[in-house]
Amino acid sequence: MQNANTAITAWQENHPLLAAIARRRRVIFLAVLLLSGLLIFSKGVELSSWRSPQIELYNQAMAAYENGDLDSAVKLFDSSIAAYEQELAEQDGIHNLIYGTPSRELAALANFQKGKSLLLMKKVRPAIEAFMESLRLNPGDDYTALGVKTEDVQRMFDQALIVKYDLELLFRANQSQAQESDQGQPAQPADKGDKPVPGSPQSGPPGGSGQGDGGGDDL
Repeated sequence: MQNANTAITAWQENHPLLAAIARRRRVIFLAVLLLSGLLIFSKGVELSSWRSPQIELYNQAMAAYENGDLDSAVKLFDSSIAAYEQELAEQDGIHNLIYGTPSRELAALANFQKGKSLLLMKKVRPAIEAFMESLRLNPGDDYTALGVKTEDVQRMFDQALIVKYDLELLFRANQSQAQESDQGQPAQPADKGDKPVPGSPQSGPPGGSGQGDGGGDDL
C-alpha cells in the first residue's frame, strides 16, 4: 500500500496538469452525485405529500353537497371533472408510474353527483346532460374494452345501474308533467307524493345506493 501511495504521489508530481484535471473531474462528479441525491430526495418528499386534484376536488364537492351548498358543489364537481380530463391528456408511461392513472370511475361519479345537485336546483336539462355524461364514462357494460380491472367491474356496474334508474325516473316524471300540461291539468312537482325522486336515497334500485361514495381504490 505504501509503495502504491508513493507511486501515485510521484505521478502527480511529474504530471501536475493531468493531476489537476483528475481532481476537477472528481469534484464535478461528487457535485453531480450530491445534486442528484438532493433532487431525488425533494421529489420523494413531493410525492409523499402529493394528492390527486381529481380526488381532492371531488371530496370537497361532496362536502359542499352534503352541507347544502349546491352552487359550490356543482362548481367543484366541474373542477374535479376538468382535473380528470387534464390528467388524462397529460398521462404517459412515466406519469402513470409516478402518479397513477386518473379515475374514470370517479369522473363518472362526479357527473352523477353534479346531476343530482342540478336537479335539486331545478335545472333539469343540465342534470340530464350530466347523467348522460356519467353513463358515457361508465356505461355499465363493455368494461374489458375500457380497461377496467376485474375486481372493479361489479362496483362500476352497480353505479351505472343507479344512474340509469334515476335517469329513467327523470324522463318519466317529465313525460308525465308534459301530458298533464297538454290535458290542461296543472303539472305536479316531481317531488310530491310517494313517487321516488331521481337522485334521492329512495330512488335507487334494490341493493343499490342513490349516492356515490367517491368510489375507486384511490379513496
